[in-house]
Amino acid sequence: MGCECCGPKWEKPPSVHPKEKENDKNNNNEIIFKFIQNEQYFGVIKDSNKTHLIKEDFVEYKKKIEIFFSLTNVANPNNLYSCSLTVVNNANINQRSYLGQLEERFGNNIDFGNSFEIDYFEFRTQILYIKPKINGIYLEDELKLTVKELIQKKNHEFPLNNIGILKLSYNELDYNRIIQLEKVIAKFSFDITLHNIYEYSKGIFFVLNHKKDSGIKRIFYKSPLYKDGNIKINELKIEVDFLCNNLSDQIFIDFYHFDNINTPFAFGKFNLEQLKLNSINNLNTQIPISNTMNNLQTGTCEIQFLVENKLSFEEKLKNKNMQINLEIAIDYTNSNKDPKDPTSLHYFDLNELNDYELAMKYCGDILAPYDADQLFPVYGFGGIPQVLNGEPNIKNEVSHCFNINFEKNAEIQGMEGVLRFYRESLSRITLSGNTKLQEILRKVINNIIFDLKNKKYENHYYILLILTDGEVNDIKDTIDIIVEASVLPLSIVVIGIGPGKFNFMEVLDGDEQKLTDSRGIVRKRDIVQFIEFNKFKKNKSYMNESDFAEEVLKEIPRQIDEYYRKCGQFYDK
Repeated sequence: MGCECCGPKWEKPPSVHPKEKENDKNNNNEIIFKFIQNEQYFGVIKDSNKTHLIKEDFVEYKKKIEIFFSLTNVANPNNLYSCSLTVVNNANINQRSYLGQLEERFGNNIDFGNSFEIDYFEFRTQILYIKPKINGIYLEDELKLTVKELIQKKNHEFPLNNIGILKLSYNELDYNRIIQLEKVIAKFSFDITLHNIYEYSKGIFFVLNHKKDSGIKRIFYKSPLYKDGNIKINELKIEVDFLCNNLSDQIFIDFYHFDNINTPFAFGKFNLEQLKLNSINNLNTQIPISNTMNNLQTGTCEIQFLVENKLSFEEKLKNKNMQINLEIAIDYTNSNKDPKDPTSLHYFDLNELNDYELAMKYCGDILAPYDADQLFPVYGFGGIPQVLNGEPNIKNEVSHCFNINFEKNAEIQGMEGVLRFYRESLSRITLSGNTKLQEILRKVINNIIFDLKNKKYENHYYILLILTDGEVNDIKDTIDIIVEASVLPLSIVVIGIGPGKFNFMEVLDGDEQKLTDSRGIVRKRDIVQFIEFNKFKKNKSYMNESDFAEEVLKEIPRQIDEYYRKCGQFYDK
């Protein structure tokens, strides 16, 4: 695997590992994954709508705006423990962009740390649909307004009964600045010493503010509590276009006593321009911290600052000599209907591809090029294969994990080979049992763990593509395994085929609520992306390929970044 110019040739792990049976008996898989506790990462949430929706003739009328959200006049902040927003830019696109969970703030006015960036076209109606979720419960009414209304009013307010006011404001962005700043990530570490600070039992904390929101001072980061005036933050990563409009913009640091959250007792300020100049000369930047009462210096803040270029997905793969392993799992349950039935999702037609084939083809076009050796393990679940992994299935047993090529090794050469074996398999598999994912997931993660335990393929990342038509029957076990797998170099892309109900798939996606297993353990990171195929397929002859491709790759680069920032050895160091 790999090529001479990219470094050593890495062998791809076999589909059947030597110790697979041993792994199946012992699922504890005692591997220690160390997560960096103090690292935090911030960035602008980009809307997924693309400019190709508009004719190129109208591109000159396009603007880019950044929208900010606040919850103000909170009626009872002590009872507000959770507030999240989902934002949709034009409902007909059928794509939701999750704004994020409200981070811990303070007082009656609360800013969301995240902002939302969209392309705005002056001569096109764009509607924002906003779905608030307060303390885990969605509000009954979906809020909406046009982007034009927001721009005309400068800001917009939605009263939320007995809760407060949801406020929207915006900032128009300069395209040249966007091009320059969105490619850069800033790394900070803070070493702060405060003097003559009277002690409070509950400690002190600081917040970072910027003025991107039309010059309004806005909180985007809140530190943990500290018992004294010695404060250290090891690493804070922030995308520069999230942090400021240009490098000379002031960034403010304000200090609070926990027992008095209304007024800061000390403050300081800096900008990226001065940090960058010092960094070029290998110097840290020291800024004075002043007392708000008399403006006298009461401490210092030493900032170590580094800048790194944000690489594209392809650049990261190349620079880190990283390999992608694509694996596929296909649903053969009888809810798909007999392949001979024209209404079947597996319907066999010599003249056109069925939806499973279309989904595999389009996903393969997107993901397969990143797999160097073009050998793809392909599994089936929920069917009765005539041959079960190389042996005759004499008992006609339902299997929830079998190789669709009927060999002991599940690997198939090339995506054309995958599609060919899939078609051939339809005549040799009887559709049967419930939709169960645990065996497929267990097989994949056991193979990954075997590789890691034996220190093989440490620069490999695995993508499991699951194609299914409906709800999952082994819900508890599936959630438990996915939470377990959230520390592994794995992303799972679930493609929902057909018109079925996919409520549980939305839960697995976990954008709005972090997945928690039966023991109360919360996933370490988000590894699941669910996509409903029908939303991109208008009819048999038309498929919105570019939007589908974007949705498939929407979360994978971030998931890979997050894995290697937290527990990888060959990435982002």
